[in-house]
Amino acid sequence: MSFRIYDSETGGTSLWLETKTINISDGVFSTQLGSINPIDIPFESAYWLGVTIGSNNELTPRIRFTSVPYSHMSMTVPDGSLTSEKISSGQVVKNINGLTDGVNLTAGSNIIITPSGNTLTISGTGGGGGTVTQVNTGSGLTGGPITSTGTISISNNGITSAMLQDNSVSSTKISDGTIVASDIGNNQVVKSINSIKDDVNLLAGSNISITPSGNNITISSTGGSGGIGGSGFSNYLPKFTGTATLGNSIIYENTGNIGIGTTTPEGLLHITRYGDKQLILGHNNQPTREWIFDVDATSKMKLMNENLGTPVTAMTFNSNNGFVGIGDVPLPGSKLDILGGNWDLTSTEGDFRIGNDFYRIKMGISLGGGGIGDAYIGSVGGTNRLFLGAGTTSNNLKTLTLNNNNVGIRMINPLYPLHVESDQLTSAFFTSNSTNAVPRVIQSVYAGTSALDAVAIYGKSVPVNGYGVGAILEGGFYGLVAYATGTSGLTSYAIYGNSSGASTNWAGYFSGNVNVTGSLSKGAGSFKIDHPLDPENKYLYHSFVESPDMKNIYDGTSTTDINGYATVSLPKWFETLNQDFRYQLTVIGEFAQAIIAQEIKDNQFVIRTDKPNVKVSWQVTGIRHDNYANKNRIPVEEYKKGNDIGKYLYPDAYGLPENMGIDYKHKILSTER
Repeated sequence: MSFRIYDSETGGTSLWLETKTINISDGVFSTQLGSINPIDIPFESAYWLGVTIGSNNELTPRIRFTSVPYSHMSMTVPDGSLTSEKISSGQVVKNINGLTDGVNLTAGSNIIITPSGNTLTISGTGGGGGTVTQVNTGSGLTGGPITSTGTISISNNGITSAMLQDNSVSSTKISDGTIVASDIGNNQVVKSINSIKDDVNLLAGSNISITPSGNNITISSTGGSGGIGGSGFSNYLPKFTGTATLGNSIIYENTGNIGIGTTTPEGLLHITRYGDKQLILGHNNQPTREWIFDVDATSKMKLMNENLGTPVTAMTFNSNNGFVGIGDVPLPGSKLDILGGNWDLTSTEGDFRIGNDFYRIKMGISLGGGGIGDAYIGSVGGTNRLFLGAGTTSNNLKTLTLNNNNVGIRMINPLYPLHVESDQLTSAFFTSNSTNAVPRVIQSVYAGTSALDAVAIYGKSVPVNGYGVGAILEGGFYGLVAYATGTSGLTSYAIYGNSSGASTNWAGYFSGNVNVTGSLSKGAGSFKIDHPLDPENKYLYHSFVESPDMKNIYDGTSTTDINGYATVSLPKWFETLNQDFRYQLTVIGEFAQAIIAQEIKDNQFVIRTDKPNVKVSWQVTGIRHDNYANKNRIPVEEYKKGNDIGKYLYPDAYGLPENMGIDYKHKILSTER
């Protein structure tokens, strides 16, 4: 016998050959491959064994090698597969300063690296160093020279003005009260007034006025024959209209109220003016800190600043309706009208903010660009949660939660992009009145490519073990429509069912008729009915009759005539549907011989008995050869492919664990969700 190893199931050139004489007993033999010609094939891909007896053709099909021939690979370790975690401590140098693989130590400046066996000696070669033999003291210092140890200090009066850098002594370095008048140069300060020193107050006596202006103080006489004159009206605050003349100002007092520009003040301070800029408030004569209150001819008031480079309007007020605008809103249209445009909440505070620098809510809207009209609301700081609701209770005010890109409905800590928690009969209700030909009330699509077993819709209901319904679907035409768009070479499932754990498990249960337009594959089959003799307490089962062919069975009885012949007529479609006929005859009531006198032709066949008037039970089988059967012939045997190789449809029937089953991967997917 000759044995050959190939890397293909058919054809190809053999990779190894061994020929030997083998004893065969009752068609059985045993031999060890490689006993004559050692096998040096690496077994790193699929291989098949071909067997030839004598000079005959090679037996078919070739035998595919399973796991045993490949087991020698466990004695080796693939290059690059070990990691440092696999190496025991104290065995090798795993890294140097975090570096791995081949590490080179390079000598830098003034460094020598000397290898000797397993020892590396790192030495310095010079540079720097030396010995100090004496330290001398210069001007203003005492304590030197020092040749070994000693202390250097500043001598009394050792620091001269030449040693001080200009402007190096600040006022904080001068003790309070240590500077006397003689220390101050001439024309620097006022040293005294009329021999009075320190703080001097000038007080105006009778008929004297003291007027400061910049660095000038003017002392004037207010009495004498000249005096102060002028005229005005009652309640006006007077002002100087000349050097010694008083007149009316625009300030008017009436019953404790002060009016500026009005003689009928209606409040403690009442300002009116024909024009703009009725009131300006500022700080320390700094224009950028001046804010203008302005009322225009339309009775609209603005709070603005004209000195910030670009004029800014902070607020506007519409006196016609009391509406307030934030920003330069031309005419506020609501009680609070905020001018938007600052929509970037990631780098700014937006158009509106409530809270403080640590915890706040921000809002903004885009008024231009590609995202014009986009509105943003964000919660910043702390838990970063945003609640929306209506009502007075805590739960009512937390109907909708936004947190970490998740949305919660009646859930304050949503864990998913949309997380709904409810104690209602229906947690979510969707309707549609679309006029589209095929509207979808709910559509779920996985748009990624990495999750090979991604689930578009997943439902789970297990209140307690053995109870719960995952989904109920109701349709006026179809209750459920499922499609699987698979890839060539793989297996796809429009509907996959799995049930386990109970005493009786139905992967699918149909109450009613079932129509299958394709082929039906199963491990076994039967009918199950109420037992005819005890329908209340028992079931009756019968197994299906099966065949390796797509076989039809027909039977009946006929009685031969006085000449011993009987013609059996079959349906008109019989020969169109069937071919390869088989016959079985059984005589009834007496001993006789029966044969098929004429096989099926023109949808009929003839029975003949050796006696007249014999009753015969007949059975005819045929193999389907209609168009559907010819195109979809059921294979009797086929090789398992892909991940099915090495797995079983029914591992428990072979005493194997569940994980050896072909369907095990589907069960794992269902338990992981």
